[in-house]
Amino acid sequence: MKFYLIVLSNLCFALFSNFSTKSQETSSAFQPFWSVGLSSSYNNYGGITTSRNFDHKYDVARQNIRVGADLTRIFTERSAITTGLYYYNVGYNAQFAFYSNELSDPTIPHTARVKLAYLDIPAMYRHRFIGGDDFELYGTGGMAVSFLISNTSDVTYIDYSARKLENVQSGLASVQFGLGMQYNFMEKFGVTVEPQIRAYMSGFDPWMNQQPWVFFGKLGIVYEMN
Repeated sequence: MKFYLIVLSNLCFALFSNFSTKSQETSSAFQPFWSVGLSSSYNNYGGITTSRNFDHKYDVARQNIRVGADLTRIFTERSAITTGLYYYNVGYNAQFAFYSNELSDPTIPHTARVKLAYLDIPAMYRHRFIGGDDFELYGTGGMAVSFLISNTSDVTYIDYSARKLENVQSGLASVQFGLGMQYNFMEKFGVTVEPQIRAYMSGFDPWMNQQPWVFFGKLGIVYEMN
Protein backbone atom coordinates (compact mmCIF):
# COMPACT_ATOMS: atom_id res chain seq x y z
CA MET A 1 0.00 0.00 0.00
CA LYS A 2 2.80 2.37 0.88
CA PHE A 3 4.44 1.61 -2.45
CA TYR A 4 1.25 2.57 -4.36
CA LEU A 5 0.92 5.78 -2.37
CA ILE A 6 4.49 6.74 -3.23
CA VAL A 7 3.92 5.98 -6.91
CA LEU A 8 0.64 7.95 -6.93
CA SER A 9 2.19 10.92 -5.20
CA ASN A 10 5.11 10.93 -7.60
CA LEU A 11 2.73 10.73 -10.55
CA CYS A 12 0.64 13.64 -9.26
CA PHE A 13 3.78 15.68 -8.69
CA ALA A 14 5.00 14.93 -12.22
CA LEU A 15 1.63 15.93 -13.75
CA PHE A 16 1.48 19.13 -11.70
CA SER A 17 5.05 20.02 -12.65
CA ASN A 18 4.32 19.39 -16.31
CA PHE A 19 1.13 21.50 -16.16
CA SER A 20 2.97 24.34 -14.41
CA THR A 21 5.76 24.25 -16.97
CA LYS A 22 3.29 24.42 -19.86
CA SER A 23 1.35 27.23 -18.20
CA GLN A 24 4.55 29.21 -17.73
CA GLU A 25 5.55 28.53 -21.33
CA THR A 26 2.13 29.67 -22.56
CA SER A 27 2.09 32.81 -20.44
CA SER A 28 5.72 33.63 -21.26
CA ALA A 29 5.04 33.12 -24.98
CA PHE A 30 2.74 36.17 -25.09
CA GLN A 31 4.43 39.54 -24.80
CA PRO A 32 2.27 42.65 -24.19
CA PHE A 33 2.48 45.23 -26.96
CA TRP A 34 1.02 48.50 -28.21
CA SER A 35 -1.04 49.26 -31.29
CA VAL A 36 -1.99 52.56 -32.89
CA GLY A 37 -4.81 53.27 -35.31
CA LEU A 38 -6.88 55.77 -37.23
CA SER A 39 -10.67 55.54 -37.36
CA SER A 40 -13.77 57.37 -38.51
CA SER A 41 -17.51 56.95 -38.09
CA TYR A 42 -20.85 58.50 -38.93
CA ASN A 43 -22.90 59.38 -35.85
CA ASN A 44 -26.63 58.62 -35.90
CA TYR A 45 -28.15 60.50 -32.95
CA GLY A 46 -31.31 59.67 -31.06
CA GLY A 47 -32.93 60.85 -27.85
CA ILE A 48 -32.68 64.52 -28.89
CA THR A 49 -36.35 65.12 -28.19
CA THR A 50 -38.68 67.45 -26.34
CA SER A 51 -38.01 68.45 -22.77
CA ARG A 52 -40.50 67.54 -20.10
CA ASN A 53 -43.79 69.51 -20.17
CA PHE A 54 -42.89 71.14 -23.51
CA ASP A 55 -43.48 70.11 -27.09
CA HIS A 56 -40.17 71.21 -28.59
CA LYS A 57 -39.36 69.91 -32.07
CA TYR A 58 -35.87 68.72 -32.94
CA ASP A 59 -34.51 67.95 -36.39
CA VAL A 60 -31.13 66.23 -36.25
CA ALA A 61 -28.77 67.22 -39.06
CA ARG A 62 -27.04 64.53 -41.11
CA GLN A 63 -23.45 65.73 -41.18
CA ASN A 64 -22.36 64.36 -37.81
CA ILE A 65 -19.00 62.58 -37.99
CA ARG A 66 -16.29 61.33 -35.62
CA VAL A 67 -12.62 60.95 -36.60
CA GLY A 68 -9.49 60.36 -34.56
CA ALA A 69 -6.59 58.21 -33.44
CA ASP A 70 -6.49 55.14 -31.17
CA LEU A 71 -3.81 53.98 -28.76
CA THR A 72 -4.24 50.43 -27.44
CA ARG A 73 -2.28 48.40 -24.91
CA ILE A 74 -2.76 44.66 -25.44
CA PHE A 75 -1.63 43.14 -22.15
CA THR A 76 -2.97 39.57 -22.48
CA GLU A 77 -4.12 37.44 -25.38
CA ARG A 78 -7.73 38.42 -24.62
CA SER A 79 -7.60 41.78 -22.85
CA ALA A 80 -6.69 45.29 -23.92
CA ILE A 81 -7.25 48.91 -22.93
CA THR A 82 -7.89 51.56 -25.59
CA THR A 83 -7.75 55.34 -25.38
CA GLY A 84 -7.26 58.03 -27.98
CA LEU A 85 -8.22 61.48 -29.16
CA TYR A 86 -11.21 62.12 -31.44
CA TYR A 87 -12.99 65.03 -33.04
CA TYR A 88 -16.75 64.88 -33.45
CA ASN A 89 -19.53 67.31 -34.22
CA VAL A 90 -23.24 67.42 -33.56
CA GLY A 91 -25.77 69.57 -35.35
CA TYR A 92 -29.53 69.91 -35.13
CA ASN A 93 -32.32 72.43 -35.49
CA ALA A 94 -34.84 73.14 -32.74
CA GLN A 95 -38.24 74.77 -32.71
CA PHE A 96 -39.25 75.62 -29.16
CA ALA A 97 -42.73 75.61 -27.67
CA PHE A 98 -42.14 78.29 -25.04
CA TYR A 99 -44.81 80.96 -24.74
CA SER A 100 -45.09 84.40 -23.21
CA ASN A 101 -47.79 86.96 -22.53
CA GLU A 102 -45.64 89.46 -24.41
CA LEU A 103 -45.58 88.78 -28.14
CA SER A 104 -42.16 90.40 -28.50
CA ASP A 105 -40.40 89.05 -25.42
CA PRO A 106 -36.64 89.11 -26.20
CA THR A 107 -35.91 86.41 -23.61
CA ILE A 108 -38.08 83.62 -25.05
CA PRO A 109 -36.32 81.48 -27.70
CA HIS A 110 -38.28 80.48 -30.79
CA THR A 111 -35.83 78.51 -32.95
CA ALA A 112 -32.19 77.45 -32.72
CA ARG A 113 -29.52 76.09 -35.03
CA VAL A 114 -27.13 74.11 -32.86
CA LYS A 115 -23.67 73.38 -34.27
CA LEU A 116 -21.12 72.07 -31.79
CA ALA A 117 -17.75 70.34 -31.98
CA TYR A 118 -16.02 68.38 -29.23
CA LEU A 119 -12.74 66.65 -28.49
CA ASP A 120 -13.34 63.14 -27.20
CA ILE A 121 -11.09 61.10 -24.87
CA PRO A 122 -12.34 57.52 -24.29
CA ALA A 123 -11.17 54.81 -21.89
CA MET A 124 -12.35 51.45 -23.22
CA TYR A 125 -11.77 47.85 -22.13
CA ARG A 126 -11.62 45.30 -24.94
CA HIS A 127 -12.12 41.55 -24.50
CA ARG A 128 -11.49 39.09 -27.31
CA PHE A 129 -14.06 36.31 -27.58
CA ILE A 130 -12.64 34.30 -30.46
CA GLY A 131 -9.85 34.66 -32.97
CA GLY A 132 -6.28 33.92 -33.90
CA ASP A 133 -3.36 35.72 -35.51
CA ASP A 134 -5.33 37.09 -38.48
CA PHE A 135 -8.89 37.50 -37.19
CA GLU A 136 -10.61 38.27 -33.91
CA LEU A 137 -14.08 39.06 -32.61
CA TYR A 138 -14.24 41.19 -29.47
CA GLY A 139 -16.47 43.26 -27.21
CA THR A 140 -15.77 46.73 -25.83
CA GLY A 141 -17.12 48.84 -23.00
CA GLY A 142 -16.10 51.98 -21.16
CA MET A 143 -16.53 55.72 -20.72
CA ALA A 144 -15.60 58.91 -22.54
CA VAL A 145 -15.30 62.57 -21.66
CA SER A 146 -15.83 65.32 -24.25
CA PHE A 147 -14.62 68.93 -24.24
CA LEU A 148 -16.24 71.69 -26.29
CA ILE A 149 -13.91 73.26 -28.88
CA SER A 150 -16.34 75.03 -31.22
CA ASN A 151 -19.79 76.59 -30.89
CA THR A 152 -21.37 78.25 -33.94
CA SER A 153 -24.93 77.95 -32.65
CA ASP A 154 -27.48 80.73 -32.82
CA VAL A 155 -30.94 81.34 -31.38
CA THR A 156 -33.82 83.36 -32.79
CA TYR A 157 -36.16 84.79 -30.14
CA ILE A 158 -39.88 85.51 -30.47
CA ASP A 159 -39.09 89.21 -31.05
CA TYR A 160 -37.11 88.02 -34.14
CA SER A 161 -33.77 89.01 -32.67
CA ALA A 162 -30.90 86.53 -33.19
CA ARG A 163 -28.03 85.90 -30.84
CA LYS A 164 -25.35 83.30 -30.30
CA LEU A 165 -26.31 80.34 -28.10
CA GLU A 166 -23.84 80.71 -25.26
CA ASN A 167 -24.79 78.32 -22.46
CA VAL A 168 -24.24 74.96 -24.16
CA GLN A 169 -22.55 72.05 -22.40
CA SER A 170 -18.79 72.65 -22.31
CA GLY A 171 -18.10 69.17 -20.96
CA LEU A 172 -19.93 65.87 -21.47
CA ALA A 173 -19.63 62.39 -20.01
CA SER A 174 -20.92 59.22 -21.65
CA VAL A 175 -20.78 55.44 -21.53
CA GLN A 176 -20.45 53.27 -24.62
CA PHE A 177 -20.49 49.60 -25.57
CA GLY A 178 -19.94 47.70 -28.77
CA LEU A 179 -18.86 44.62 -30.67
CA GLY A 180 -16.03 44.58 -33.16
CA MET A 181 -13.89 42.52 -35.46
CA GLN A 182 -10.34 42.92 -36.64
CA TYR A 183 -8.77 41.35 -39.72
CA ASN A 184 -5.00 41.53 -40.18
CA PHE A 185 -4.30 41.67 -43.91
CA MET A 186 -0.54 41.96 -43.26
CA GLU A 187 1.72 40.89 -40.41
CA LYS A 188 1.37 44.18 -38.52
CA PHE A 189 -1.52 45.93 -40.28
CA GLY A 190 -5.23 45.28 -39.85
CA VAL A 191 -8.67 46.76 -40.42
CA THR A 192 -11.42 47.03 -37.79
CA VAL A 193 -15.20 47.27 -37.95
CA GLU A 194 -16.79 48.22 -34.63
CA PRO A 195 -20.48 49.14 -34.23
CA GLN A 196 -21.05 50.96 -30.92
CA ILE A 197 -23.85 52.59 -29.00
CA ARG A 198 -23.20 55.54 -26.71
CA ALA A 199 -25.36 57.15 -24.04
CA TYR A 200 -24.74 60.70 -22.79
CA MET A 201 -25.31 61.74 -19.19
CA SER A 202 -26.81 65.10 -20.19
CA GLY A 203 -28.11 67.02 -23.18
CA PHE A 204 -26.19 69.38 -25.45
CA ASP A 205 -28.26 72.54 -25.04
CA PRO A 206 -29.71 74.10 -21.85
CA TRP A 207 -33.30 73.08 -22.68
CA MET A 208 -32.75 69.34 -22.95
CA ASN A 209 -33.69 67.22 -19.95
CA GLN A 210 -33.09 63.90 -21.72
CA GLN A 211 -29.90 61.91 -22.15
CA PRO A 212 -29.15 61.65 -25.90
CA TRP A 213 -27.70 58.50 -27.40
CA VAL A 214 -25.80 57.83 -30.58
CA PHE A 215 -25.20 54.76 -32.71
CA PHE A 216 -22.11 54.70 -34.89
CA GLY A 217 -20.15 52.22 -36.97
CA LYS A 218 -16.45 52.73 -36.39
CA LEU A 219 -14.12 51.85 -39.29
CA GLY A 220 -10.38 51.91 -38.78
CA ILE A 221 -6.91 50.74 -39.66
CA VAL A 222 -4.43 49.59 -36.99
CA TYR A 223 -0.68 49.04 -36.78
CA GLU A 224 0.54 46.54 -34.16
CA MET A 225 3.94 47.37 -32.65
CA ASN A 226 4.92 43.85 -31.61
